[in-house]
Amino acid sequence: ATDAAGNTSALSQPIDPPIGHGGTKDAATVEVTNVRQHWDHTATIKGTADPSSEIKLYDGTSSVGSATTGADGKWSFQTSDLSGKSHAFTAEQVDTTGHVVGTSSGEAIIGSGLSNTLTGT
Repeated sequence: ATDAAGNTSALSQPIDPPIGHGGTKDAATVEVTNVRQHWDHTATIKGTADPSSEIKLYDGTSSVGSATTGADGKWSFQTSDLSGKSHAFTAEQVDTTGHVVGTSSGEAIIGSGLSNTLTGT
């Protein structure tokens, strides 16, 4: 800000989330809606989010790739080989500056192919 005498104030602290994303009121919606395992030990993960947005996928805390939603808000991601262990996939929607603007509310869980047990509350 600059006053009438020409004095300029110091810069303000950065705002997080950025202006235009307004916190939870305007938060983006990204969801994992379907997981399909294939005979070759890969899987296709599908979901929905805001149209024409970037989706980043994670297996636990490890980034596994990204997808872009279509004009209808649908996205799809093909995994690499998943054999030998269980996996818990989540998705994040990011804006053009790389800020996370939405996260999936749950996980897509794929077992190891052995006798896995899923226990929940």
